[in-house]
Amino acid sequence: MYLDHFGLTEPPFRITPQTAWFFSGAQRGALLDALLYAIEHDEGIIKISGEVGVGKTMLCRMLIERLPADAQVLYLANPSLSPEALLQTVAHELGIADTNSLTILRQIEQALIELYAAGRRIVTIIDEAHAMPAESLEQVRLLSNLESANRKLLQIVLFGQPELDELLGLREMRSLHDRITQHFSLAPLSEIEVAAYLGHRLEAAGYRGPDLFNKQSVRLVTHASKGLTRRINILADKTLMAAFAARTRNVSRRHVRLAATDARYTLPPARRFGAPLLIGIGIACAVVGLSLISWHLLRPVGKQALTQPVVVAATPLAVSPSNMSSAASSPAQATAISPPAAVTTLAASSTGSAAALGLGPSTTVLLEASRARIAKAAPDHYFVQLQRVSAADAPSLEAFLQRVRQSLDPAELRLYQATVGGRVRYGLVFGDYATAREAALAITKMPEWIRALGVYPRQYSALQ
Repeated sequence: MYLDHFGLTEPPFRITPQTAWFFSGAQRGALLDALLYAIEHDEGIIKISGEVGVGKTMLCRMLIERLPADAQVLYLANPSLSPEALLQTVAHELGIADTNSLTILRQIEQALIELYAAGRRIVTIIDEAHAMPAESLEQVRLLSNLESANRKLLQIVLFGQPELDELLGLREMRSLHDRITQHFSLAPLSEIEVAAYLGHRLEAAGYRGPDLFNKQSVRLVTHASKGLTRRINILADKTLMAAFAARTRNVSRRHVRLAATDARYTLPPARRFGAPLLIGIGIACAVVGLSLISWHLLRPVGKQALTQPVVVAATPLAVSPSNMSSAASSPAQATAISPPAAVTTLAASSTGSAAALGLGPSTTVLLEASRARIAKAAPDHYFVQLQRVSAADAPSLEAFLQRVRQSLDPAELRLYQATVGGRVRYGLVFGDYATAREAALAITKMPEWIRALGVYPRQYSALQ
C-alpha cells in the first residue's frame, strides 16, 4: 500500500524469512561462517540458541543454502517425536524402506556408511530442539555416536530457544551436553544494529533516499521490539503505514508509538515537561547567571584579567548585545570570542586537512599509522569490523579503543576514516585473514563482550 509513497519495489519488512535479504551484521554473517566451518570439519554436535523471533529460522535457511554440494540435509521440523518416531523419520529420509524397530539403528548406520563411501556428508538439522522429550534427545546422542574410522557419519545441528540451554544443563543430560562441541547464541540487536538492519531491509526493497528512521525513532523501535528481528519487521511495517497515512515521508516517534500501540508492544511513556520542571530549569539558569556575574565583578585586575575572559566569552550567557559592540572595538576582547580549538579542528577536517575530526590523541595516532597498513593489505583479505561511528561520536572511540587493547592484540588494530553520503565516519578493525572463515573463526575466540557488539568480517578492498 505504501510502496510508491516511499519509492519501494516490494515490501521491506515481511516476517517470512527471505535468504536473499539476509542481514550479515550483528554477528549473523560471522556466525553463519563459523557454522559452515564447524560442519565441514566434523566438529560433533552443534547447538544454536536464541529467543523467539531473534532470527534462528533465517540462519537455519541460510545454513542449508550455503552447505557444500556434497552435503545432504535431513531437516526435522517436528520436535515432539518419540525416540522410535525419530529413528523412523531419519530412516525414511535416508531411503530405508524396512523400519523394523529391532534393526532400524543398524540399518541407519549401514546407509550412512554407504553414503560416506560415495563421498556424501549427512547433516541433520533439528529445529525447535528445546521442545524435544528428554528420551528423544538421548536418542540424538546415540545417533551422534555413529562414526567411521576417522569421522562422524552424521553431523547434528540443534536449533532451539534458551530453554534448550537449561535442558542441557540438567544432570541427566550431561552425556549429550558433553558431545556438543560448538555452542552458538543469537543475541537481540542493539540500537546501532537496529538502525543498520532497517537500512539494510529498505535498501533491499529498492529504497534509495535518506534515512527514513531518525535516531529517536530507531531508539523507540529498539525498545518496543526488544531487538528481535521479527518484532522489528512487524513494528517497522506498521510505522511506515502510519507515516503513509499521514502523507509524510518523515518517520517520527509519533508514528512509531502509533505502530507499537497497534502491535500491542510496550513503550516508555512520552516525556512531558511540566510546569515544576520548567520552574526548576529557570531557577538553575538564574543561579548560573548570577554566579558568572559575581565572578566577572570580583575577578582580579591586571594581566590575568585580560586572559580570563576567554572562558567567559565562550559561554553563551557572556555574549549579549551590550558587549558585542565593545568586543569588536577592543583587541583583547576580540581575541576572547575567537572560535575554540574544537571548532577550528572541525573546519580543518571538513576541508580535507589531515587532522582527525573529533578524535583523541590515541585514536589520531592509530589513524595515521593505519593508513599505510590498510593500503598494503591484500584486497581479497579479510578483517573483523569491531566498531563504526559517525564523526559526532568519534570521541567515544578513545575509551572503546583503550578497552579493546586490553582484550585483543593492539598490533592488529587499525583505524580508518571514510566519507559516506557526505558524512565522515570512523571504523575500528582487527586482523588480516586470508579467508572469511578464518576471520569468522577468530571472532569465535574473541571475548564475549566483543562478540556481543555484532562484529563481522569484511574485505580490505572495501577500504582501499
